[in-house]
Amino acid sequence: MFKKYTYIILFNALLLPAVLFAIFEFSALSSNEKVIQQVYNNQLETIVFSVNQYSDDIISSWAEKINYFLTEYNNPADTLRKYLKSKVQLSNVFLWKNNKVLSLDKNIQPPKIVYIERLIKINDKQIRKNKSYLNVNYRKNEPLGTDEAQKKLYLAFWSGVNPESAQLCVMEIDISKFVKEVIAVRLQVSVEKEFYVAVFNRAANNDLVYFSEYNKTPPAFNFRKNLWLFPNYDIAVQIKKNTIEDVVKSRLLLNISLFAFIELLFVLVAVLIFRFTRKEMKLAKLKSEFISNVSHEIRTPLALINMYIETLDMGRIKPEEKVKEYYQVILQETQRLSGIVNNILNFSKLESGKTTFNFEINPVNCLVDEVLSTYNFHLKNKGFVLKTELAEDILKVKVDKRSICDVLVNLLDNAVKYSAEVKEITIRTGVKSGWVYIEVADKGIGISKENQRFIFDQFYRVTQGNLAHHAKGTGLGLSIVKYVVEAHNGKIEVDSTEGKGSIFRVLLPIKYDV
Repeated sequence: MFKKYTYIILFNALLLPAVLFAIFEFSALSSNEKVIQQVYNNQLETIVFSVNQYSDDIISSWAEKINYFLTEYNNPADTLRKYLKSKVQLSNVFLWKNNKVLSLDKNIQPPKIVYIERLIKINDKQIRKNKSYLNVNYRKNEPLGTDEAQKKLYLAFWSGVNPESAQLCVMEIDISKFVKEVIAVRLQVSVEKEFYVAVFNRAANNDLVYFSEYNKTPPAFNFRKNLWLFPNYDIAVQIKKNTIEDVVKSRLLLNISLFAFIELLFVLVAVLIFRFTRKEMKLAKLKSEFISNVSHEIRTPLALINMYIETLDMGRIKPEEKVKEYYQVILQETQRLSGIVNNILNFSKLESGKTTFNFEINPVNCLVDEVLSTYNFHLKNKGFVLKTELAEDILKVKVDKRSICDVLVNLLDNAVKYSAEVKEITIRTGVKSGWVYIEVADKGIGISKENQRFIFDQFYRVTQGNLAHHAKGTGLGLSIVKYVVEAHNGKIEVDSTEGKGSIFRVLLPIKYDV
């Protein structure tokens, strides 16, 4: 139940905000796209405005130059012809005199003269209006139209300082040359590093007049605007790196990725805190059970010792055999009590890091014999059959003798406690994969696979099964065994099957140089 509610709280506190954030980001996708699109369009509008303004300024400068030649020179024709040669984009200049069009180029064909005269008559009203602007020192260039091939543009302006003496002039501009040699230069300086720019002739099936990237296919431009002075000509601008959709999606992906990464960190921290808290709660529970078990373990032998001593002190037991039996019980309970106290003291020293080991070279079989010389009586008294299968070779290990003997006593004590009908214990020594091993095998109740993972933890006691539930102990024995063995650069292994018994195997580095 604790786990269930904890996971629900973790989900609500960590995963739910992530889901809500993702939903919010996706819902805001179109609005974000609109905002960025608006900013992007404003930037493109500025670029197009700059190009149009620049084009108008260039043509106005040409008009001013022509006006200067016409007003300041007595014979301006030759000067104008020289000027036209320096401005290849300016094909020709026509003058309107006595309702006739005169050309600086003597080779001009009559149909073109007729065509220009028709353009002047069509735009007569606007041309006359522009003449009045001279009163305020403003000269306006009026687009009259293009030729039939949409290649040349005709712009009219008034030359002079006042309307009374003004003379109408018409400039013929080669649109393709103007775009490639005037507008393109402007674009290369300002925007071509970041944008694709193209100019299309809309009247000629969107014929490509200019593209900023040579030897490349133009992209599908989404933004196109008309050039002010050139009817049917559009300038198109497109950002090079990504489309607006790509930018918005990239930003969305980045935001979600960063949020997911932060959420993952929070989840990891929460999981670690949860596991630490659960471990601490479990440890606190085990410590509480340990105190209860130790209290019971100590109280029982003390009560027995007290009872038997009082009985003996009162002189109620006369037969010598019975007195000896009472003394034997007192001795056993005293040893049991001493073992409990020693385990607690050893654990305290190990946990505080105050344990010191005195390593010496010892034959492994001698260690086993020494333990059995003191523990064999206890085994016989409990009705156990002890078998030994010791290696014939003299195997030696560098160990702290007292600590390794305590390890074997702990393993034997466990074998005794968790054996039921078949009371048989076997001790083996030998060599396995370069290690000296000491095995303590029993035919007791065994340990489940699930519990085998925890039996070396502090305070942990197997409680499954009737015998395991009633077996006495503090839960420190195997954790002390593991610590001592690892302090000797060794390993502890367990092979166990429920109902068939267990084998605890202590592996120690073999000592060859003795």
